[in-house]
Amino acid sequence: MPAKRQTIEHVKTDLEIDEELRLHEKGWVIQRVGQVIVVLVMMGGALGLFGEGLFSKATPHMGNVNVEYERFFRYQTEMRIEVKSSEHISTISFPQAYLQKFKLIRFMPEPESNSTAGSETIYSFLPRENHIVSIYLETQNYGNISGLMKINGKDPIQLQHFIYP
Repeated sequence: MPAKRQTIEHVKTDLEIDEELRLHEKGWVIQRVGQVIVVLVMMGGALGLFGEGLFSKATPHMGNVNVEYERFFRYQTEMRIEVKSSEHISTISFPQAYLQKFKLIRFMPEPESNSTAGSETIYSFLPRENHIVSIYLETQNYGNISGLMKINGKDPIQLQHFIYP
């Protein structure tokens, strides 16, 4: 015997009331779909889809250099790019077009000097055991932002961000 679909029991009354039971059933389906969407958005947020978290963290590497940064971030908030290398970090360079979309807050450790060469800004560090450099930036634009970062003048590392308004 096939199972019957559960529905609302239709009660016959003496009153002429238009209950629109099918409309109620459609509303319940729409409500359930909405609840699922809300749960998925909350899970995505918890995992970093809208900022810091598992989905947001990017760790590209080139040779002996690893870079760690957030792919998804929020407008006008401070973000960190961490550069790690097994050898001394003497220079870090960014395209000026990339840096114009951020406000540079600070470097840890501080660079000894900075200069421009063509369309790149180069930050030079003292010759000591710099194996980790943290760069703190504040986002000034929203949308897709991408740029190339060079460590010690070697092959560039692609940085790709999506900044939420």
